[in-house]
Amino acid sequence: LADVAHFIDSTNAGLANNHTWVTFGGSYSGALSAWFRLKYPTHTAGSLSSSGVVNAILKFVEFDEQITISAGEECAAVLRETTALLDQAFDEGREQEVKALFGAENVTRPGDFFYMVADSAAMAIQYGSKKILCNTMLKA
Repeated sequence: LADVAHFIDSTNAGLANNHTWVTFGGSYSGALSAWFRLKYPTHTAGSLSSSGVVNAILKFVEFDEQITISAGEECAAVLRETTALLDQAFDEGREQEVKALFGAENVTRPGDFFYMVADSAAMAIQYGSKKILCNTMLKA
């Protein structure tokens, strides 16, 4: 939050007149927008928080459990199998080859890559593309 306050202060310092600022965001960035307004009320004229997280939970395994249930047994199994095969390829030293398949050659940390893969599947299931994802994965 302090970095946003610093950004506003630094930007305003370089302008002839101070400008009015509004923060906005959706989901986690929405939560940050709301928290920023609470912590630095004089820095913004307002904030917009669409679907902002109101109770941040560090290890929210229930989300992953719900995605698994929503995916269905067959789809969840193929997603787990895919993750295991990707993990095996990394263990065999084929990390760059695998990353290239996803256009993710510049992702440096393996954990970030696996998060991208898992989150892509979770978002497809959560936001209405479950059939496309699961049908494609089951046919592969």
